[in-house]
Amino acid sequence: MSQMTPPLAGLLVPPSFQRFQWHRYTELDDASVTYIYTVAPPVSRLNGRSSVLYIGKTEQPISKRFAQETRTNNTPGNSQATNIRTSHISQLLLDRGDKISLYYTRSLSFDLLGREAEEFGRNLQTWNKSHFQRFFKPDSRGKVTVSIEKYLLVEYAKNYWEVPPLNNAS
Repeated sequence: MSQMTPPLAGLLVPPSFQRFQWHRYTELDDASVTYIYTVAPPVSRLNGRSSVLYIGKTEQPISKRFAQETRTNNTPGNSQATNIRTSHISQLLLDRGDKISLYYTRSLSFDLLGREAEEFGRNLQTWNKSHFQRFFKPDSRGKVTVSIEKYLLVEYAKNYWEVPPLNNAS
């Protein structure tokens, strides 16, 4: 019996990304997902190289978000800066022969507890203090519900000393 290869195998991503169950986008219409765009070959970062181009989340069907971010360019009906930027850069990367893939996990948030929550809180203060002050509220047991998108952005920044190339902030 052969074992399935994890979807992110072979990609340069922070080890903490592996805690989630990733699916490669194949025109399915899952909604309420957290997603990452990856590129091959990996790109240089301040600290090392990474396959991650962008980290996002959507409550819409992922197929709609994919179309918005990769096919709309700077058209009259497209005013969202993220969509314009990702569609433009995606096309430039594809034109030079790079390969772009989209992976998603079927959730928007998860719980952290104890030391893991404390460590995430410390890192969140470094990379997005205003979000920490507004949303990082552990309960009496030390449990905190965290946006997966925020968790991935902070973990990425912790590893590479900056956010992914197509994200504006952590």
